[in-house]
Amino acid sequence: MTTYSNLEKREIIYSHYEKPNNFLKYQDAKSILDHSNTGCADNLVLNVEIKNNILTNASFNGIGCSIFIAATDIMIDILKNKTIDEIKIIIQEYENMILNSKVNNMEILGDLVIFENVKIHLNRVECAIIISRSFKKALNIE
Repeated sequence: MTTYSNLEKREIIYSHYEKPNNFLKYQDAKSILDHSNTGCADNLVLNVEIKNNILTNASFNGIGCSIFIAATDIMIDILKNKTIDEIKIIIQEYENMILNSKVNNMEILGDLVIFENVKIHLNRVECAIIISRSFKKALNIE
């Protein structure tokens, strides 16, 4: 498993916040979901394309804090080209890490492990899990 120093974690978050890989200004996808965080200004429009039970493409539009934008961008990078069943497992592990500190397989989380300590700042927990909750709704895997 890759481990990161606090400085490396901040650099990864900042990089994905400043120049997200999956940010698109248009909405031209098969499934679009709008999700807002009522506790702050985070707002997400998630675009997903599924073919043969595989997430073939995903993108987002939104505004919000660095935790929210970075978690969204990294989650999309990790979930692209995965089956719905694989996505379920990854999301479950991610939410367990964020909410319960219990993770069975950190390897599948990739760079999402940088959010393992977000629960220290309770006001940032929702920022980190908007994307997982949105994927669950968009893919009907709640």
